[in-house]
Amino acid sequence: MTPRALLPPLLTLSLLLAPAFWASILLLGAATAAWLVLLAGAELSRVYPLLGLSFVVTALLSRLLLHERIAARRWIGIGVVTLGAAAMMYAP
Repeated sequence: MTPRALLPPLLTLSLLLAPAFWASILLLGAATAAWLVLLAGAELSRVYPLLGLSFVVTALLSRLLLHERIAARRWIGIGVVTLGAAAMMYAP
């Protein structure tokens, strides 16, 4: 079975017409541009740990926008990741 047969044509067309799809493409482009600017001005060993903060941002946004419950154990993990990223950024 071909991949095209898996997605009905109407579903594909509706995806391409959805504003959320184009907003996500725009945000991905902006994030990529910001990452490249950041890499151009800093050492990779200092900047790369910031990727770990994506887990923090995802958890916070899911809590704020989707009202998801986040267990205390996950909040502890979020704190550890945040402290680790900060330690890597400000290490001598």
